[in-house]
Amino acid sequence: MPEYALWSLFISLIISATALSRAGMGLYRFLPAGNSTKWVVANQEYTPEMQDSNSNTRRPMGKRLPNIIPNRPFWHYARIISMRNAYNLLPLRHRDPVHHSNERCGTRMSLQLHILWIIGLALYFMLPVLSGLCAADPGLTVKGEHISIMEKTMTEKSIDNPWFIGRFHFVLPSTLVLSGRSQSIYRVTIKTVPIPPSGPQIIWADRLTQIRSLGLPPDETDAVVRSFELQPGMPAVWYRNSRQFAQLRMLEAMKPEVDHVLLMARATDAGKEYLVETLLKNVVNAYETGHARGFCVEHGSIAGEPGENEQARASFDHPSLPSFEITFYTHTVREPSRMNPLSEIDDLQAQSAREGVQLKVLKDEPRSAAGLSGRENITSLAEPGAAPFVRFTWHFPGVPLRSDQPEILLEASARLVDQAELRAVWEALLGSLRQVPMK
Repeated sequence: MPEYALWSLFISLIISATALSRAGMGLYRFLPAGNSTKWVVANQEYTPEMQDSNSNTRRPMGKRLPNIIPNRPFWHYARIISMRNAYNLLPLRHRDPVHHSNERCGTRMSLQLHILWIIGLALYFMLPVLSGLCAADPGLTVKGEHISIMEKTMTEKSIDNPWFIGRFHFVLPSTLVLSGRSQSIYRVTIKTVPIPPSGPQIIWADRLTQIRSLGLPPDETDAVVRSFELQPGMPAVWYRNSRQFAQLRMLEAMKPEVDHVLLMARATDAGKEYLVETLLKNVVNAYETGHARGFCVEHGSIAGEPGENEQARASFDHPSLPSFEITFYTHTVREPSRMNPLSEIDDLQAQSAREGVQLKVLKDEPRSAAGLSGRENITSLAEPGAAPFVRFTWHFPGVPLRSDQPEILLEASARLVDQAELRAVWEALLGSLRQVPMK
């Protein structure tokens, strides 16, 4: 145990002894004075003559107790307390009710308060020590150098951030930043954007400017076909975005919320506009802020019926570590995916002999995450003239037409010298991966 842990334990014991001493001192006010038949109860004097006149029972005073001098150590009063405990064993009819009630309540309250004080101070001193001991990690060795995962992560004071992507959620250290994200359900592309101080109208105005600047055939002057409100307060626009396919139409709409806007887009052929408008209305009606259930986007979720065409992707970077990247990707399947994450490595191994590429498969084993049986593999690659790197992969092939069990592909890569940090992030991701409730 570290030296500071022993000091913390020693200080806690001293505080505990002091607190118990103070608790014991609180008993002296309920004990009889040394040469008097008076009892002190709630700062009032009580004598046997003050008992109920109808009672023939008098308190058996017993042996006179010595005067109690304040500020003496707790153990000086062990004998006195033992004698008072003997008094407590007497039948209730032989006790003074006023004295018994006050003594019992006062002593119990004093002891409870001091016990709570002891527990609070002990936790204050011991929690940092216990957390450090429980989180101790033996570290990893990269090129003969011992790197402690806890040393790297704790020095950066990283805090885990929750992420809700599609039908899943997980946590990542706050040192990682989101570099890209996209999601779609019912073939409707969805995203949310925080509302700027200038209001949500500026978001829609900027989007219309981008739409009008799209490249069009020479005889076209405006890509916008029709602007309207899909619902009250919900602007929408139909426009053409393809020179090759003149019949292709795109619908975009914006739904303002309290602190963000919901943006949606869906393509269709000319003549089917009504069906797509109805679909987007259903998406809006199923949208909820927060991530309690459903298909999660940035600031909310779609809590409607599960879709047969769902996909979500998110990538994360480390600002201070080059080539450090995490990718999370899911999509529903009609049949289990036959993709082999090692297929690229098989191709590279054929070239490694003649090109000097050093490729090693460090791990290729089954591993479960979020209750799903997938496969994990770890590879290292060193190419001439480039820094060696390591890649972690976890793949679940998916269950046909099950949006709660889509195909999942997790990838993480970094330079070999950053392997310890990458492994810590990887374990946090897989260990925290959970499914979001459907409804």
